[in-house]
Amino acid sequence: MAKERVKLIDDDLADVLASLPKGPSKPKNTVSKAEIKKVSEEAKFVSREVPPQPEKRKRRLYRTGRNVQFATKLSKETHDSIYDTCEQQGWLVAETIENAMAALQEKIAKPKK
Repeated sequence: MAKERVKLIDDDLADVLASLPKGPSKPKNTVSKAEIKKVSEEAKFVSREVPPQPEKRKRRLYRTGRNVQFATKLSKETHDSIYDTCEQQGWLVAETIENAMAALQEKIAKPKK
């Protein structure tokens, strides 16, 4: 006693379903990218593009025999001044600090007039 299964879709409906489009149709973009950009700027939309990053300083790796770490907080101006002096003179950061200390000690040692 084999029972025959009932068809869920009869042959007429299968033909109609076969004639329908298979996937969602994509609408054609009729607006140019320039127009989209103009409208978004007028509406003050925020761009998702990453802003250009400031250029990083070159790493300085030298074997100098110095083995004591000196870490301190500085103002941005002082930090930039130290690194600008390093680049101008071609010195390492440690050399710049050593030269600055030597100049300060020399200035302090001179008697005031």
